[in-house]
Amino acid sequence: MIFITSVIYNNRKYFEKLTITQFKRSTKRPEWYFNKKDKNGKYPDKEQLYLLARFPTFKGIGGSIIPMKEYSLSNYSNCLGSYGLLYKPGDFAFASAKIVEVFLGNSKNISIEHILPSTDFYEPLMFCPHPPFHFRDAEELWYKLCRHYFRKPFFPYPIFQNNFLPVIGNSSRSCNVHEFTEKYLRALIGELTFAYEFSYNQPAFQFLQDLMMAIRKKAQRERNDKIQNFVNSFYQHAYGEGQGGEGFGEFDYEGGGIGIIHTVINLGEGE
Repeated sequence: MIFITSVIYNNRKYFEKLTITQFKRSTKRPEWYFNKKDKNGKYPDKEQLYLLARFPTFKGIGGSIIPMKEYSLSNYSNCLGSYGLLYKPGDFAFASAKIVEVFLGNSKNISIEHILPSTDFYEPLMFCPHPPFHFRDAEELWYKLCRHYFRKPFFPYPIFQNNFLPVIGNSSRSCNVHEFTEKYLRALIGELTFAYEFSYNQPAFQFLQDLMMAIRKKAQRERNDKIQNFVNSFYQHAYGEGQGGEGFGEFDYEGGGIGIIHTVINLGEGE
């Protein structure tokens, strides 16, 4: 599963983040095992964890929709790869693959105690009087992103709890659906794959473009209007620097699919 968050302003994408998430079910207790062997004596869960935590150079293979060229993705946020850890009676914890790898160590499993309590909510308050980026209309965009954090009339600056800044802030774990949703909709989760006039993960940006082009070609070949409409809606708003949706599209046409959740935060238009 891939979660993508796009921040739209003046009909353009100004920021975009993504995380590649592997969902895993718990046992009767809220704990998750990584020691199951396959018929070849390998540990696929640990191999998957290694890939999501470290992102060694990889490329698509037969049976996969991942484009068949090599990718070397940096993981600056430590949250490009992540886990959705499902537990009863219908909740899930979220953790970056880096965190899961650290807590797992040489053990067979991790438990909810490794995620709880989320210490994010006990960090001190902070304020940021000026936007951390500089471009035309930056002040107005910053205000729209942060208007819920302004404490008027006593304090003219936005005050942030949890030491997080909208969009460029970073959170790598959540203990339940509520906490995950709150952070996800503040664009705190995932790797920054696009930012207008600001540093971002360009290899991850290109990987996403290649993947979307591969999905579009597969949908066109299968005449799947629903998937084509999804890709078209993803590119409904151009990126702030004017990039279009161009990517590398060679992949296994008979391969399987991948789940994508794309969330748009539209801040409207400036004055």
